[in-house]
Formats: sequence, structure tokens, C-alpha cells
Amino acid sequence: MWWILLFIWLATATFFLLFLVFAAYRGAVDAGREVPMFSKAMIALPLAAGAILDVVWNFTLGSLFFLEWPKNLSDFSSYTFTARLQRLKYYDDWRGTQARFWAKQLNWADPGHV
Repeated sequence: MWWILLFIWLATATFFLLFLVFAAYRGAVDAGREVPMFSKAMIALPLAAGAILDVVWNFTLGSLFFLEWPKNLSDFSSYTFTARLQRLKYYDDWRGTQARFWAKQLNWADPGHV
């Protein structure tokens, strides 16, 4: 049983660290700073891995945490964990409370992300 919790923690920590790479890149671009091509090349693979992990994490752990399957599967943008949080954060129930908790964990690094 402990290894399942360890796996969940590792997957979540990895997902979060990859999100921080995205947030740093997005913050630099939004601030008008030039991101050198070498830096873009170095973060391209982590950003792609983060996008894939976002979808996998949302369909597995996100579905488990919110006890629902992602909505609107015909729209790829709804496959992400952020899309789930953006949809649920206005709910006035336990899902909304949990969505706001996760939004707070993301928005400090990328204000307005959720």
C-alpha cells in the first residue's frame, strides 16, 4: 500500500516541477524577456513531458480525486487538469473546495493560471 502512495506523491511532485518550468517560461515571455534558443531547446522536452503528464494525471489521479471523468471529451482542451479546475472552481461543493485548493497551489507560480 505504501508504494501506491509513494507513486502518487512522485507523480504529483514531477507534474508540479514540470509545471514550474512552464510557469517560469511563461512568466519570462509575458514579461517581455528574451528566452535564448538554447534555453528553449533545454526545456522543450520537459514541457512536452509535462503536457503529456497533465493529461495522464488528469485522467487518472484527477478523476480519482474529483470522483468524475473529464467532461467534454470531444474538446481536447478539456483533457487538462487546469481545464478541470477552471470548470470546478465555481462549484459550491466539495469539488469546488478541492479545485480552489489546487488552483491556489498553481496560481502563486503562474498568476491567473486557473
